Amino acid sequence: PYGTMKYLAPSTQRGFTLIEILVTIVILSIGLLGVASLQMQGLRNNQSAYLRSQASILVYDIADRMRANSVAAIAGRYDDFDSSQTTPSNPLCSTSVAGCTAQNRADTDLFEWAQRLNGTDESIILLPDARGTIARGLGNFFTIEVSWKESQWNDDEQNQQVTDQTFSVSLVL
Repeated sequence: PYGTMKYLAPSTQRGFTLIEILVTIVILSIGLLGVASLQMQGLRNNQSAYLRSQASILVYDIADRMRANSVAAIAGRYDDFDSSQTTPSNPLCSTSVAGCTAQNRADTDLFEWAQRLNGTDESIILLPDARGTIARGLGNFFTIEVSWKESQWNDDEQNQQVTDQTFSVSLVL
């Protein structure tokens, strides 16, 4: 017994075969493509949410300015404003010792709001192709609206489409 060696027949193979590895790689690749697709969709939605947040900030900015200067708003200084039209010049009363009158404050508000919408001078562009309007209805009912261009992916046509988006708020002073 001690001098003789017995050879055992090869048992079943252990480990992975090449086919099993290839199938695993294909399944893993499909899963990673799905994760990448979800990530891209999340980025698109995040950009859209960011633009809507910027529009909301801009609308509520001028609404708060109008509430703070309600005397000029009721007198009509904010009526029928359109940032794509001629905007008032900056009266520079904010830095003067005398301060601002209600009318000068309204001109300053509209000037600064238009700069934020248009991204002029030192202001950065918050929304692409933004336009802001203030319309007065009956009495002291105001509607403030900001519109902009937004690029969105069209799944049906498999391309980017530019659409008009709008955010508006109505208020009574």
